[in-house]
Amino acid sequence: MRQDFLQRIKAAFSAFNAPASGAANGAFGIGKNRITLTEQSAYEQVEWISTAVDIIKGHISAKPWLFVNAKNGEFIPDNKINKKVVAPFANGYAGNTISQMLGACAAQMLLTGNALFFLGETTAYANALQSPDALIPVRSWSINMDGAGLAIKSYRITIGNKTIIVPPEVILHFRNDTIFSPFVGVGNITKLRLIAEGEVEAQNFVNNFITNGAAPSLAVIDQKDRNIDVVQKIHKDLINRYSGTDKAGALMYLYNGMTVQNLQTTIKDLQFIEQKKYNRQTILSKFGVPPVVASIPDGANKAIAQEMRRQFYGDVNNIMAVIEQTINLQFVHKIDERVSFKLDRYATGDVESIVQMVNNGIINPNRASELLGEDFDLKDASRNSFYVSAGLVPLGYTGTAEEDSGEKEFAGGKKETCACHKKHINSPLFVDDICAEALAAGAKQWQVKYLRASLLSRNSTEAKYTPKLSAFFEAQGERVVGKLKEYLAQKNAPRDDIDPELLISILFGNDETSELREIIGSVHKSAITKAVKDVANISRADLNLDLTNPKIKAELAKLGTAIKEIDDTTRRQVKDIIIRAVNESWNIEDIYKNVQQQFQNYESWHARTIARSESRAAWDAAAVEGYKELDVKFFDVIGCSGDDDWPETKNWCNRQNIPVSIIDQAEFHPNHIGAIVPHSQPIE
Repeated sequence: MRQDFLQRIKAAFSAFNAPASGAANGAFGIGKNRITLTEQSAYEQVEWISTAVDIIKGHISAKPWLFVNAKNGEFIPDNKINKKVVAPFANGYAGNTISQMLGACAAQMLLTGNALFFLGETTAYANALQSPDALIPVRSWSINMDGAGLAIKSYRITIGNKTIIVPPEVILHFRNDTIFSPFVGVGNITKLRLIAEGEVEAQNFVNNFITNGAAPSLAVIDQKDRNIDVVQKIHKDLINRYSGTDKAGALMYLYNGMTVQNLQTTIKDLQFIEQKKYNRQTILSKFGVPPVVASIPDGANKAIAQEMRRQFYGDVNNIMAVIEQTINLQFVHKIDERVSFKLDRYATGDVESIVQMVNNGIINPNRASELLGEDFDLKDASRNSFYVSAGLVPLGYTGTAEEDSGEKEFAGGKKETCACHKKHINSPLFVDDICAEALAAGAKQWQVKYLRASLLSRNSTEAKYTPKLSAFFEAQGERVVGKLKEYLAQKNAPRDDIDPELLISILFGNDETSELREIIGSVHKSAITKAVKDVANISRADLNLDLTNPKIKAELAKLGTAIKEIDDTTRRQVKDIIIRAVNESWNIEDIYKNVQQQFQNYESWHARTIARSESRAAWDAAAVEGYKELDVKFFDVIGCSGDDDWPETKNWCNRQNIPVSIIDQAEFHPNHIGAIVPHSQPIE
């Protein structure tokens, strides 16, 4: 047990150790035909380290990656992002996807505390742009500190058969834990040992790491049949030449038939595991892997197994968050701060509680599928409906054809917080969180009643009309692409003869605008009807403000101007694609692909954004008319923290005591989620 670990590994693969040779029976000691229980226990514990790390690595490697808006988390297609950002992730390295490489990165972090990628330029194109196109793993490295010891000056890395010194700017350095030093991470087993051995040993570890790189220990595998005297001589020679931190980075020359393999944990760490006699449960727990995830039921029932698996997914999500933060801080945000790299997360929702929320009308089936990580379909009206448990009948169902008046009630009044218990900025779906924050910011209890009613009514309208807008954009995309194909098929001239203005007028006819006007007009009417009802219910007043009222008609006409802006935006973005295609000499298939991608974006996030913003604008407009009927002279805006990047003149969030004479001029940033409420409580 006290023999040098390098020697024991050597013996495991030596023919002299027969008949007890091999990784399972000859790993601990030379010339023994059996192993002790203590040695077997230590070997099994090392196996569980490998098992735990492999499980985490596999779960991270299986997750897709994407780029999102750094502010609101919305998906951004790769073709909308600077190529310098996308290239290293899209290309992968050596036949591995970036997800596979990040899985290996997580394994390296957990075991050794550190993982490094070199930002390399592997093609002539990347070299010409002076922009990396690959993340190359670095296995052997050390760091050089500046004179004051306050920052990393450079890295000394070995890639392939070359050792080079590079600046920190071309290195992605992932650290597992920096409890002893901000410059280097600490692996899980090493961390346990250092804590146990005390502060002095911890400081020695950090110093050795910084000065010598603390490269992983080596295992020498001998495929030749040598006698014991030769083996011992070679073993002694190897130790004298290459053992110790002072030999880190030395060039190794091996005898014929020998190969070297890096170990992921140091000899001292492995001996620490053996001495402490850590059991399987302790090791798996340290790495955050429950036994059930490692296919060991241990008597756990289904409920306990599901809960343990959810906790494991939460731990994996946390590891991916650390990886994302490192990539964004050290690479992506240096090029474009508006974009963030993101790995898809594992769902951690509780199936039973989510089913109860669906059955009680708190969330709809689409939202439930989203929380559980399953597929959902925003175009399916039945999956966007809210249900009660008695026969799962949609709330508000009367057995007759539904009138497009927005009268159907929303059943989300009790709790609208997310199952992950985290705040989600710029989303009106989390009613309780928004109302609580408004109260904390100084809003009055009675004002929050108007805010809550506004959010619930707008959410109802949004849920109803998002699928309709999504279906419209899907159909519009098919029509536009069809006309585009027909136009280009008839055009024999080269691309630079295309007139973008003329082509847009051909692709978008008046019928497109009229259909969009009809859908968004219904959004406005639905939100207005709900707003009048909300104000009347809270104030206990009888308001004469239906859709035939001249004041409401005037508001509808004013809101209708937004329809043209939406249509103009669609035309302009398609036109930009065509202009770019002409300037860059795209082929026909690339033009089709980019136009289709634009409308696919509309089908998903753009449809919801329009439904959300237009329902909010309509509710505010009708509510203000209701407040005027109640003789309200001043107004407050509550429920939104604002947007620092938006001009102050168009960002009225959190303004108070706004006179009635200028309330109609109020403007908000695109993701505004608050509501206009009276400054003083109306007299009932």
